[in-house]
Amino acid sequence: MKKLLLVLPFLLVSATIHAQSIGPQTINTTGGKANVGTLYLDWSVGEIAVTTIGSSEIQLSQGLLQPDAAYPFPVTLIYFTGKAVGQQNELSWATSEETNNDYFEVERSSNGINFATLGRVSGAGNHNVRKTYSMTDPSPYPHTYYRLKQVDYDGTTSYSSIIYVKQAAAQRFSLYPNPTGGTLNLAIKEGATSLHIVIYDFNGREMLQKTYFPASVMSIDIHHLIKGKYIMKVERGPEEVWSAPFLKL
Repeated sequence: MKKLLLVLPFLLVSATIHAQSIGPQTINTTGGKANVGTLYLDWSVGEIAVTTIGSSEIQLSQGLLQPDAAYPFPVTLIYFTGKAVGQQNELSWATSEETNNDYFEVERSSNGINFATLGRVSGAGNHNVRKTYSMTDPSPYPHTYYRLKQVDYDGTTSYSSIIYVKQAAAQRFSLYPNPTGGTLNLAIKEGATSLHIVIYDFNGREMLQKTYFPASVMSIDIHHLIKGKYIMKVERGPEEVWSAPFLKL
């Protein structure tokens, strides 16, 4: 999907205005194209600063031709949404047009910064009709961020915008005080069986684990931990049901 584009700002061209497509539903001003030996030239003449007007679906651009790499998502994405269904998150998206689309990867994150691959869904290759996709996250974080990674046949990648899904379980627990000097209180807003608490530092090393029996508030002694950032995970059996970061002073 990539082109080699050489802009020739001083090249004289015909005065006849030529409408040139530079992307999905994007129109540029005068320009042209030619083959010089084995070199393909594609240019436009206009103002140096490109002016873009219109909605997110239809854009009119005036100025120098913009390369395809400037577009954040080469397929036409209609929507990308997610919702909590029980203890899982259901994700869905749809496209109206795809070109050389090999596959999608759904990536997830607990903080909106560091993402890991959740799964892969094959793309439609080339099509210009509406197509829908879906994926289930069977063990989401309490607060989960998702994005789509789209991969072409030639390995070119692009990303969608990020969406956020909050699990209902996130409302059942709270951690205080945060930051804390030595004692953490885990408040449980509903009845629960025994819970297993695991604390990790931000390098992923396990610093504490302990099983607590049902109580509305569980007090956790962390005086032995050095100052820094940590993550607490709450597990019920083999399942992680909640997690939250905290700061030890």
